[in-house]
Amino acid sequence: MTFRFRSAALVLLAAQAGALPAAAAEVMKLRHLATLYVDAAAIPLRVPQGVGCGAGGSFLVADSGNGRVLRVDVSGPLALVTGVVAVTEIAYPIRVDGDAAGNLVVLDGKSHRLARVGADGSFAGWIEVPPPEGGAAPVIRSFALAAGGAVIAADVAGRRVVQISASGALERSIALPAEARGITDVAVDGRGSIFLLDGVGRRVWMARSGEAVFGPWSGSLAEDLDFPGALDADSSGRILVADEHGGGVVILGPDGSFRGRQSAFGWKDGFLRYPSDLCSNGRGLVAIADRENQRVQVFTLGE
Repeated sequence: MTFRFRSAALVLLAAQAGALPAAAAEVMKLRHLATLYVDAAAIPLRVPQGVGCGAGGSFLVADSGNGRVLRVDVSGPLALVTGVVAVTEIAYPIRVDGDAAGNLVVLDGKSHRLARVGADGSFAGWIEVPPPEGGAAPVIRSFALAAGGAVIAADVAGRRVVQISASGALERSIALPAEARGITDVAVDGRGSIFLLDGVGRRVWMARSGEAVFGPWSGSLAEDLDFPGALDADSSGRILVADEHGGGVVILGPDGSFRGRQSAFGWKDGFLRYPSDLCSNGRGLVAIADRENQRVQVFTLGE
């Protein structure tokens, strides 16, 4: 942990000395805004493993231990549950994302399958991911929702990332890099670039829109992360990476450069214990599933 803070300090000192370009000198900061422990009926969250972004700047929470998805609206320093979705078919939601119309895609951690849920909370069917030719049945580790409703899913059994259209068609399949050692998450930005997080190798890979292979996007993040478990692309092209075992968040610039490490392992507001997911809502707010603290925290992101 000491070395990570030293790394951030070296970035700042080098920038002050004129050794780094202005873009690399920009260090982003997360500032605690709100914490959510319970829903509107005072039912506590249990092992919340996923957060996503929903309609109107809201956040979605995969309240895994309670077998439900929560819609959360943030007003000033308050994070309030304004909707609850519980679907019989989805026993253990671990990831969730939504579109502008309020429809959801949910990953069930027991079956490792993806489901669509309508804006009214009704089950709208499973998203069928065909196995690779001669390969094992898909095991979905994580997913991201792209423009137009396409789903980008990491199939760890097939060592690939697949893109499934809103109508359910397989649009493309990209093999994982041979060097990738343990995929933990996938994200997509506004230009359709897919980012792949290698939690074991502590590196981010990228495939641009239309590309059929992943190339290295970041350098090694071994000095800055213990075990990265989740990532998200914000509206400015930055990548936020949750350090699940290290209790922090690393921010990378649009060019993959290190822009800072925020938070630390702990229990107080602003600190994290095994953060398992995060989402930037495009309005300057970031929600983090603070799993072992049994809560979701919301932060502002800025310089």
